Amino acid sequence: MAKVKKELAGNWELTSGGIFHKSWAGVTFRSRGSAGAYFEGCKFPRPPEQPPPPPPPQPPPVEHVIWRIRIYSDTAASMSSMTIERMTESEYSIHSVEVAQAVGGIGMITVITEILELTLNGAHVKKRVVEEFDGIIIADFALEAIVPEFNMQDIKWGSLIHEQVHEI
Repeated sequence: MAKVKKELAGNWELTSGGIFHKSWAGVTFRSRGSAGAYFEGCKFPRPPEQPPPPPPPQPPPVEHVIWRIRIYSDTAASMSSMTIERMTESEYSIHSVEVAQAVGGIGMITVITEILELTLNGAHVKKRVVEEFDGIIIADFALEAIVPEFNMQDIKWGSLIHEQVHEI
């Protein structure tokens, strides 16, 4: 065993039974006569020091998305529109589509959902609006929008004839 000078400061301490070595891995004791080398700067067989692994990445917070779909009709303007709103805690976006045909304002109005695909980031909505009076179809047209791209046009022709709210 190599000799250790008592005056070595820091990580080495000579005792009567052996030597204590303090390192990042804890305290190692070597008895007198062991095969370990004891001198300042000696390297015991150990893996190289590794920095601690980085913390796992935090997933982005999941915001709930509320989609509101509204259909408006204005007989005087002969226009109908569908407005799709996307709302989260931090964002509000709107997309509108219009058609140059309105319901007649009499009879029974039915709004039929033909396509409704809603995700956190986009929507594909197609609605069919049918107005019927005494078994005769007066108006029958479709409004379709794929969102985004949001066009920020808040078209509201006349009165609201249909509304749906979906939370994702």
